[in-house]
Amino acid sequence: MFRKKKVEPQVQPKELYNRPARWPSGTAVKTPSGVWFIKGSKRYKCFSARTIWSWGFRPVEAGEESLSKIPKAGVLGFRDGTLIKDIFDGRIYLVSDSKIRHVTNPDILHVFGEPLLVSHEETQIHTEGEILSDL
Repeated sequence: MFRKKKVEPQVQPKELYNRPARWPSGTAVKTPSGVWFIKGSKRYKCFSARTIWSWGFRPVEAGEESLSKIPKAGVLGFRDGTLIKDIFDGRIYLVSDSKIRHVTNPDILHVFGEPLLVSHEETQIHTEGEILSDL
């Protein structure tokens, strides 16, 4: 009366991408060595889970070989518009043009919301820009 539904074996994503692939720009790829962001013809290593969160990535899992033809270009920090707070010194920064701008006016927090707590090392990914005291 009842037939068992035939279940097709699922192919693991890593099996699909254990060969050099042409990942489209804007793709995040998770390999055993970390999460990489593809931009143009280069790849950028995501510095931490918090930097990944700031971008809202949903990385595709793949093997290392899938990225073998894409040259490394550097480290990807926080997305522009991210408000961060360095737990080392308590300073709050807004990431803008890939630079951190020290926020000195508390009214700015009402515009951008609560900052993301980050380590000092994560703050140091970015170069320092001008102070942000007013909008």
